Amino acid sequence: MVILDYIRNGKSNTMKIYLGYKGTERTYNITKSIKKDGEHWWFKDDQTEIILREDNTPVSISKTDSTGKTDTWIPGTEYKEQEVPQYFLDINDKVAGIKRIKDDQAKRNCKINEIVYIKEAKAPKKEQIQVPSTELKLDVFSVFPNPTSGPFTVKIIAEENGNTQLTIFDIVGRVVQTEMIQDFSGEITKEFNLKNQPKGEYLIQLKIGEKQVSKRIFLH
Repeated sequence: MVILDYIRNGKSNTMKIYLGYKGTERTYNITKSIKKDGEHWWFKDDQTEIILREDNTPVSISKTDSTGKTDTWIPGTEYKEQEVPQYFLDINDKVAGIKRIKDDQAKRNCKINEIVYIKEAKAPKKEQIQVPSTELKLDVFSVFPNPTSGPFTVKIIAEENGNTQLTIFDIVGRVVQTEMIQDFSGEITKEFNLKNQPKGEYLIQLKIGEKQVSKRIFLH
């Protein structure tokens, strides 16, 4: 997880970003039949039927839920991927699977109405890479008084140690003040004053080594 502090439209925000890997590919059990209105492809596992034209674009897509209710989507004259309803967002994966089946049938000269089963191979297992956390965990990171009329105190107690930087940003992200603390050993108290700055919200960013954390303070 990566924690991102940013300022947008004059407001400071914090976002948590989770890193991960793409899952394994889907498994499909497919039955094919030919009717007057086109090729009917039935996906048994999720009860989906796709009717295709010769150019592999869908004529219609239907899905039946566990209660027996069937929802159908009929694309316009020209199939547009961006118009696909949320319910049928896996249509491209299914059509790609159908194309592989048709290519294989052509090579083997299969009968046109035979039942075909396809199972996608699982994606190779990827080695899990440990991404170092950039979030700074502290015992104490206090800012007082908050709100303030100008002067305030920052107190820090942390197990982390090393070169430390305290930076104050205004509402649009400009650096107002920076304080470097060499060889931080676990606890410190610092005095600041924003009396000559415009009233509003400010962001105090504490960085120790490659890790950081932020806190808001309000000047009234």
